Amino acid sequence: LWACPVCWLLEHRLAGPAVGNASQHFGTVIHHVAQLASEEGLDLPTWKAEVPVPERIEAVTERMMELYRQERGGLEEDADVAEQYRAVRNDAEAEHTLANIASYFVLSNTDDYLGANAKKFEVGRLERVRCEVPFEAHIDLHGILAACQGAEGLALMTLDDLYGIMGALVGGWPEGMDPDLRIRLSGRIDRLETRLSSDGVRRLRIIDYKSGASKPTVKHMLNDLQLVCYQLGLRF
Repeated sequence: LWACPVCWLLEHRLAGPAVGNASQHFGTVIHHVAQLASEEGLDLPTWKAEVPVPERIEAVTERMMELYRQERGGLEEDADVAEQYRAVRNDAEAEHTLANIASYFVLSNTDDYLGANAKKFEVGRLERVRCEVPFEAHIDLHGILAACQGAEGLALMTLDDLYGIMGALVGGWPEGMDPDLRIRLSGRIDRLETRLSSDGVRRLRIIDYKSGASKPTVKHMLNDLQLVCYQLGLRF
């Protein structure tokens, strides 16, 4: 996008529909199953609260696998060996992925979820969940400046100061950048939680599901542009 905005526009907006693949379909099914599980209340702290944590995670996983089998559909009668193998592999991967989501559903509502990090911050008690939340934000430097001026601990700055700082952070603005540029940012948030902290403050927690095989590193999560866009979408 930075190197050639016109090329990005042609490739992502004017190129017509792209052919989907098995990985995209698998990820879509996993997201939908997680949404259905939330709609059934499987992620609430009150769901089977009397049952020990390991058994609760197992129960949530089993129910999510039932939903997965309903959503993924079955094989055609004339499916070849490769398709049968792919289905078995996807089922095994789905069980692993959904077990991770089930663990989060249950463990995030327990006191020891954060471990040693509990001394630094808290997640809070889950009160409400919204899934596949659409957002649309209109962002410009004037709005970002207003947000910075209202933030505790940040020194007052001018629009020129902000423009220079942000330009340095991104390695330089692209040619033709206008300080008065206004952009529209839109998308969907996988999971948006409302949690109640011990101080009585309700806070939003953004969850982005990852159904790929690789596990994101801490560095990647702290610099994930997608999560930054979600936060901007909620703020503006």
